[in-house]
Amino acid sequence: MKTMVGLIRAEILQHRGSLLITPLVIAGLIAAFVLAQLFFSTSGVNIEFGSFDVRLDGRRIIDPDAFESVGQTVGAAFGIFGVPIFFVANVLAFFVMLSALYEERAERTVLFFKSMPVSDTQAVLAKYVTASFIGPFIAIAVMMGLTIVLSLSTAIVFTVRGVPQVWGFLLELPLLRLFTSLAGYYSLYALWVAPIFAYLLMMSALAPRSPFLFALLPVAVAVIAEAILFGSDFVASEIGNRGLAIYLAEAIETSRSLLGARAETGFDAYFMRFTDILATLAVPAFWIGLGCAALFLTVAIWSRSRKTL
Repeated sequence: MKTMVGLIRAEILQHRGSLLITPLVIAGLIAAFVLAQLFFSTSGVNIEFGSFDVRLDGRRIIDPDAFESVGQTVGAAFGIFGVPIFFVANVLAFFVMLSALYEERAERTVLFFKSMPVSDTQAVLAKYVTASFIGPFIAIAVMMGLTIVLSLSTAIVFTVRGVPQVWGFLLELPLLRLFTSLAGYYSLYALWVAPIFAYLLMMSALAPRSPFLFALLPVAVAVIAEAILFGSDFVASEIGNRGLAIYLAEAIETSRSLLGARAETGFDAYFMRFTDILATLAVPAFWIGLGCAALFLTVAIWSRSRKTL
């Protein structure tokens, strides 16, 4: 366990630009834009999230009795501001995975790691876990920090402009629920997209040069051949459904239908439920994908064990 933790730390340090600095820079830009709108608006600040409406041009519109719903709405809404951070984190994970094992050989660092008491299985799994889970979870933590900063800033602006008792809604921010929902949804997504990421890592291990082209070519050939020979698009749709979280969205929709009339509306509907997990586990394509991911990772481990340069 200590070995894996050490390997993951090494991966984070090696890719700190992609995993740490980039999410922080994007969060800083988003925060600067939103704060400029809050602090320097000359016509008053108008905020509307669903049924929650606040106008700061001379009127005071926050009911202390509604602080709970206001806090949940504001927390969820500011969480949405962090979506670009999450999107970029996944794009960067794509390229980190694709280059991880290839760069080891190109930079000859694989010789150093092979001289250490670390197995090829541990090394490959550490790279996979770091790019697939740790990096995006760092992005989620940055999103939560952005939510807190924007919520505090909003409360300050409301107070300065005459809205009474505004700090009450901060006590109702569903930060823990928001974090667990984001982490839970991403964990499900990472498992759905596992065969794609594992394929990239496998191609990174196998590619003699240009891993991007080496990974793209078999997929392009399969898509074109399938279209010509069978007139279908299974390969392309399978990759798209997993990569764009369509399968996950369908599973969530199924879980919501299980709730029937008890399904909630508004921003509360975006928080994760246990039935979302059950609906995902009930889909055969989910387990088939995990099986393919295990196969691809096995090939990547085998290839790394045989190649040093």
